[in-house]
Amino acid sequence: MSDDFDDEMDDAEWDRWMKLTDAQQDAELQSAVNQWNELWASMSEGRRFAARRRMGVASCLRARELIRKVPYMEFFKEMLKDRQKSLAMLRIERAIGIAPGRD
Repeated sequence: MSDDFDDEMDDAEWDRWMKLTDAQQDAELQSAVNQWNELWASMSEGRRFAARRRMGVASCLRARELIRKVPYMEFFKEMLKDRQKSLAMLRIERAIGIAPGRD
């Protein structure tokens, strides 16, 4: 897996971010959260499940990549197990309409 940013772009974005005041950073974060919430609210239930599944699979792939790179870090193995459990719970939720552990 490769990142969307190369190192120079990442460094430039980090420098830009660090030059912002706390209030500007908070405003930028809040704007991003608001955009995400609007997008999420506009999705149908099926699209939300698909998005959650894609995010879960991407997270599992990332955890596997980290395990291959740093096999002695138990944290990444636990992260993978947690993501796999989340995907299984999502499948159950999709099938019965209720998230496991919720009423």
